[in-house]
Formats: sequence, structure tokens, C-alpha cells
Amino acid sequence: MTRTARVFALTLFAAFAATRVHRLYDTDLPWHLHNARQVLTHGALSNPETGAFSMGQRPFLSHEWLAELGLYALHHLGGFALLCWLPAAAALAAAWWLFRLARDAAPEADVSAWVFAPLVALAAAASRFQPRPHLTDLVGVPFALWLTRAYALESRPARATRLALALAVTQLLWAQMHSSFVLVLPLFLISLTQARWSPDARPRHLALTLALGLATLSNPLGLAAFGNIGAHVDSESTRRIVEMQPGSWATLDPARSDGALWAWAALGIVFAGATVGVRPRRDDLLRAALALALAASARRFLGLAVMLNVPWLVASVAGLQRGALWPWRLGAALLPLAAYHRFASATPMERMGVGLNPMILPTASTQAIARLGVTGNLWNDYADGGWLLWHLTPQLRILIDGRTPTYFDAEAYFLARRSAVDPAVFEALRARFDLRHALVSRDSPLCRTLRDDPAWAARYADAQRVYFVRADAAPGPRLDLFARCELRFAQLSEALPPRCDAARAELATLRALTPEAEHLTLFEAITRSACGRPEAATPLLRALCAESRTPALVTEAAWVALARGELALARRCADRSEGAHPDGNWHALRGALAAREGRHAEAVAHFDRALAEYRDGAPAGLRLDYAESLLALGRRDEALAQAWRAELLGSAPARRWRLRH
Repeated sequence: MTRTARVFALTLFAAFAATRVHRLYDTDLPWHLHNARQVLTHGALSNPETGAFSMGQRPFLSHEWLAELGLYALHHLGGFALLCWLPAAAALAAAWWLFRLARDAAPEADVSAWVFAPLVALAAAASRFQPRPHLTDLVGVPFALWLTRAYALESRPARATRLALALAVTQLLWAQMHSSFVLVLPLFLISLTQARWSPDARPRHLALTLALGLATLSNPLGLAAFGNIGAHVDSESTRRIVEMQPGSWATLDPARSDGALWAWAALGIVFAGATVGVRPRRDDLLRAALALALAASARRFLGLAVMLNVPWLVASVAGLQRGALWPWRLGAALLPLAAYHRFASATPMERMGVGLNPMILPTASTQAIARLGVTGNLWNDYADGGWLLWHLTPQLRILIDGRTPTYFDAEAYFLARRSAVDPAVFEALRARFDLRHALVSRDSPLCRTLRDDPAWAARYADAQRVYFVRADAAPGPRLDLFARCELRFAQLSEALPPRCDAARAELATLRALTPEAEHLTLFEAITRSACGRPEAATPLLRALCAESRTPALVTEAAWVALARGELALARRCADRSEGAHPDGNWHALRGALAAREGRHAEAVAHFDRALAEYRDGAPAGLRLDYAESLLALGRRDEALAQAWRAELLGSAPARRWRLRH
């Protein structure tokens, strides 16, 4: 391979790796760090539970201890900023080993074929490049594929012995990093179907098979690791995590997963290549069967499934490229990267950067609760559990976290989710575990339940969550205005004027707990706008729109600007937050902007999209805005229907509007 080819390949792989550097939002990383801290604190892999009260003192076995200690060490050295670079490093390593595998599998191909196959595989696995132990899969599978294939085809005894030793060491290390290490053994057995079974080689093959089996047993879970993978294959873990629903072939629906798009693309290329005379080898077919079983079991395995098919994929691409011109080959190499940016990358404000995403992780809430110095049992949402576990335990003990598939039983998970929507289940949990604290999402039914219960008081609120405490557990000022569950921030400008002194007091309380929290700038802008200093709110809103890297806050700033009649500022904010709100908020904002500017046909199109994304959760104000635009277009009956629905949601302005029209 020429130097130009190597530079070409590494440039594309580095470009792909760079897209993996973004602010952290993965909710599982913190509990992996917690596990590592427990191992270091107690000097053992199995330790009594100190974080989740629902598990009592049941011991937790850290079967991914080596990967977790590695993450802990990186965090100790450079914090979460350094961990942001880990997915990029893993993506680059995975790309390189896939490239070597592709080159060795089809040496007659040119460099574009060798680059194309790795990029398709990496695009399918893109969503899995998060700083977690499963990064060892995304690097380990390509390396194990290359290593097992090289071993099977090696005829020189000395080199074959070195490859065998490398494979055994790989299995031994991988066994301590992630339970998917059991894939090495089937990959090795598949590679033996193409091996040279000479009399001298047979003892070495058998010895290596035994060594890989013993390395498997070195994991703290031992043979149970096979059961862990089997649980994924039969969808047991998936059923526990996603509403108890089993996996199905719908996993391969491109509309439901970006990875599925690449899985189908790879499959299409393989079949297209077969039509021009690319005959699959026996090991290709066996790896394809293993990949199909993985892909059908859970969406998380789509990237691994495409990786397993790289040798067949690159041979097919090489077959299709015979006689083609170099520009076409270059295009084939660049296509996955270009399409990845279009279909699978994050929103513009989240694509690059380091640090934490505070709209996903409860960073401000955690800081506030820590400053309050409270102790006891805390109700929490499943997604927040890992972060709270890492930062607040053992002072506070949480309900549940992301260790669900291998630790919490199905009943505990079901009760945790059910208590968020069913007051009776929450009360049963409160009585059973003496719950004194709750950190809930603003849009959760539980937020409304606790707000209406005099036994609970809101002590802190940020852009997404409200912290409640039993009134007799932690005395302090009770929030009322900024802790409203249903009220959107833009509407606070209507609720604040009669209670400006209370609003200023609440803002001071929030600033004392989290002085640097970005959402307080929005709260202050609303307060100034509603309480006699509207001119002072404009610079705050401009700063949020221009500087904030948090899309939801930028969108809320746009709503405030719109309510103040600053349409140009609202439009700039909306442009910056485009695509960041799958719940319909951004389309509702765009619709309201278009309606205010008299573009009612465009407004209706956005309102239609917003209602489709909100489903039954569309707020009354959105429906009333929709009614205004429908009426302007002469669709009176539809407008009255939307106004009636808004009235049923308790909107007094909607009732007045309907009676007037």
C-alpha cells in the first residue's frame, strides 16, 4: 500500500473520529465511575450496595472492573473533558483495524474499497461511541476479527504461535472489560473453518481453544457471561429496559435507527457484489449468520453486525469497482462520511465540544441538593440515577439507576417507572422506603402530584427538573413560581407581575444554590421583563441566544423574545436551536413566529408537525395559536375544533376566543 493511500485512509478516519468529540450526555458513564470507586475503596470486585436503597445491602459484582478502572483513571487525570476524547480515540482505533481487515480480506481491491467498508461499519455503530465499557467491543471486535482471520490463514508455525498468544491475551483482558468478550470464542471457531488443519497445527488449535475458554472463566461472572449475552439475544434485557417489550425485526427498520440504514446499505452492497461473481467463503456465511442473530436481538448490536461482515463487504465493493473511474471510487469512500453528517450526527450546537450536556445530566440539580446537605432516600427518574449515584451517595441513596439489566430485578424497575405516573404506587414506595426526597422531571405527572401535596415542598427548580422534599425533613424557603410543573417559562411573564417580590426572592434562593447555572439567566430575563425593567431583559436574552450551547435554553429564550414582540431576536434564537427538540417545542416556536409575521400557511405546517410530535401532550396555548392561523386561512371548523380542545385543557383565553368566533 502506498503512502498516499495510507494518508488518504487516515484522513477520512480522523475526520470521522472528530465527529465523536461532543459534550457528554451518556447517563451510564457515572455509575461505571461509581463502580470503579467502590472497587478502589473496598479493594474487592463484589461490594455491598451503598447507593440504591431498593436493593438493600445486596452485593453488587463489578464484572467490567478493568474498563471501569480505566475510565476512572482518565477522569482522575482530566475530568469529563478528557473523557470526551475517548470515543474519538476508539473510533480511530476501530477504523484502523477494520481497514487492515478489509485490506487483508481483499488485497486485489484499491484503497477506496478498503476505506468504504470500515466507514459503513462505523456509521452503523456511531451512536454507541460513548465513553463506556462497550467501547472495548467496538475496538475489540475488529481487532479480534483481524487476529482470528490472520491466525487461521497463517502457515508459519512461529508466527501462528505469536498470533495465538496475542489472541489469548486479548481475550483475558477483554474478559475484564465487557461481557461481550464471549464473542471472541465463536469468532475463533468460525475462523477455524478456513484454517489449515495440518497434523502439526491441530494441537495448537485445540490448545488455543482451551486457553480462550479459560480466559472466559477469568471474568467475575464466569460462564454466566454467556447467559448475559444470551439475555440480549433473546431480548430479556431489552424487554426490561424498554417498557418490557421484546426485540423484533423492527430493529432493522431504517426509520427507527440510524444504524439500520447502514446495516441495510451493507447488505445491499453484499448482494450487489454477489451478482458480479463475488462468492462468499464459509466463514463469511457463518459470521453473517452470527451478525443477523445479533442485529435482530437489539439495536445496540447493529454496529457489531456490520463489522462482522466487513470482509464480505469489502470484497463486494471491490467487485463492483472493477473498471470504474477513480472519481467514482473516491465518491464511494466519501459517501458514508457525508451521509453520516446528514442523517446521524447531532444538532449543530451539540456536534462538537467537550464537557457535560446539562440538559441531559442533572448537573445543576445535583449541585443544589449537595449544597443543601440533606440525607435519606431520594426518588429519582431512571435516567438520572447514574449521575446521582456518582455525586450524592452515600449521603443520599437513590431508587434506581442504569445497572438495571444485570442488577435490579424487573419488579423494581417496573415500580420505579410506574411510580412516576401513578400516585398510589409512589405512596406505596414512600411508605415502604421512607422516601424524603424526590427529583422529578417538570413534565412528569409526579411533579404535579407532589406540588399539590402540602406534605411536600419544592426547594429547587431548573430548566428540566424540580427537587421536592418532605416539609418536615429539610426546612427552607418553598418555591412556588419557578417550580411550576406545567407552566412554560415564556408564560411566566404573565404570572409574575402580581408577585414580583416573591419572584425576586425565589431567584435569590436559586442563585445561592447554583450561582453559575445557565438557566438562571433565563429566569432573570423573565423576571426583569415582567417586573418593571423590560429593557434590562433584552441583553440577557441576546447573550443566551448568541452564547449558550444548550438548545432547550435557546428555544425558551426565543419564546420569551416572541412574547415581548422582539421577532428578529426570536428568529435568531430559533435558528440556533433548530432540530434540538423532538418533542415539538421548536416547531411550535416556528409556527408562532410565522403566525406573528402573517405567514399562516407556513405556520399551519409547523403546527401540524408540532402536534404530531407532541401527540396527546400538546399544550393549550399551542392549540390556540394553531386555531388563529387556521382561521386566517379560512378553515373555520378546524380552528373551532382546536380552540375547543384548548378549552378542555383549562384554557380561559381559548374559551373567550371560541365564544368570540
